[in-house]
Amino acid sequence: MMCTDHQKADTQCRICPLVVIALPQGELHSARSRADDCEHSSSGGSLSHLHSSTKLSNSGLDLLLMGSGPKLKLMGKKSSVWIVQPLFIYLLFTSLWLLPALYFAWLFLDWKTPEQGGRRSTWVRNWYVWTQIRDYFPITILKTKDLSPEHNYLMGVHPHGLLTFGAFCNFCTEATGFSKIFPGITPHLATLSWFFKIPLIRDYLMAKGVCSVSQPAIDYLLSHGTGNLVGIVVGGVGEALQSVPNATTLILQKRKGFVRTALQHGAHLVPTFTFGETEVYEQVLFEKDSWMYKFQSCFRRLFGFYCCVFYGRGFSRGSAGLLPYALPITTVVGEPLPVPKIEKPSQEMVDKYHTLYMEALHKLFDQHKTLLGCSKTQKLLFL
Repeated sequence: MMCTDHQKADTQCRICPLVVIALPQGELHSARSRADDCEHSSSGGSLSHLHSSTKLSNSGLDLLLMGSGPKLKLMGKKSSVWIVQPLFIYLLFTSLWLLPALYFAWLFLDWKTPEQGGRRSTWVRNWYVWTQIRDYFPITILKTKDLSPEHNYLMGVHPHGLLTFGAFCNFCTEATGFSKIFPGITPHLATLSWFFKIPLIRDYLMAKGVCSVSQPAIDYLLSHGTGNLVGIVVGGVGEALQSVPNATTLILQKRKGFVRTALQHGAHLVPTFTFGETEVYEQVLFEKDSWMYKFQSCFRRLFGFYCCVFYGRGFSRGSAGLLPYALPITTVVGEPLPVPKIEKPSQEMVDKYHTLYMEALHKLFDQHKTLLGCSKTQKLLFL
C-alpha cells in the first residue's frame, strides 16, 4: 500500500478501491453454496482466546441470514459517507453556499495536514458502527509480542484481499481494542494519496488515523516522536487480483521500498497476516488474453486501481449478492524485526532485511495456519 509517491519502481502497494461491474450469473450456484456454509461457521469456537473488546456471538450472523436487522443497516451507513460528496457540491449553488465556501477556505489552510501526522479522533474510532462490522464476520486481532512505545514501526499488512476488512477494523477503529492490546502505540494505516484531496472524505479518513501513502507522510510519522505504527498493504492493487478463497499468494518478492524506508528511519519491521481476508468474497478471474482482462489493465493504468468482478451473499438466505460472507477474519501481528537506522542504505542491506522480513512472515503464517482455518499442507507463496 505504500508507494504512489514512494519508490514506484519498487512497489505499487496501497489499499485500493475496487469497482464491481457485474455479478456473473453462471457462478450463482457456487455463491449459494458458500452462503449456506456461512450459516454453519462459528464466530467464536476455537478463537475464543483471541484479543477482542467484546465476546463474539452468532447473533449478527443470524440477523443477516434472516435478511433484516442492524447488520444490513450497516451497509447504508457506510454508503452515506460517499453520498455526501455530490450533496456538498450541490450546496454551492443554493442559499447555503456559505457553508461549503467556508469549508473550502478551511481546506486551503489545512491542505498539508494529511502529510503532517493527520488529525485522528478517538470519538470517530470508537463509533458503534465499527463494532457492528467486527461482529458481522467476526473480526479479531491476535498479538504474538508486545510493541514497545519507545520505537516506531513499519508494519506490512498481508494479504490485500478485496476490501481489506481486517486491517480496517483492527487498525482504523477501536472495535477490537487495539489501544488496550498495544498500549502506547498509535496505528496509522496508509492509503491512496488522492483520497486526501477529496473534501470531507479526507477528514473522515484522518479521524480514523488513516494516513497518506506518500513518502512525506510516511517520513513524518516515522521521524516525529515514538510509538507510531504505520501499516502498509505491500501487495497493493496487483495482489487484489490474487484475492480468491483458499489463496495464500502474496506479491512481495520485488516489493522492497517499504524496507528501505524502515532502514532510513530505523523503524522496526512488523509482519502481519490476516487469515480469512480472501475468503469473504468470490472473485471472477479472466484469462490474460481476454477482453475483460485487458479492460481491467487499461482501467488500472488510467485510474490507479483495478475494477474487480466479485460477489458474496445476498440479503436472503442462499442468494448471491454484494454482502461479504460472514466468515471469521483474524489479523495476527507478528514479532517486530529490529532494524538499524541507515540514512542511505545500500541495496545489499535492503535485500538482507527484505529476506529477513519474508522469513519472519513465512514463520508467522506457518505457526498459525492450522489454528486459523488453513490446512497443514497450505503453503505461503511469494511472487
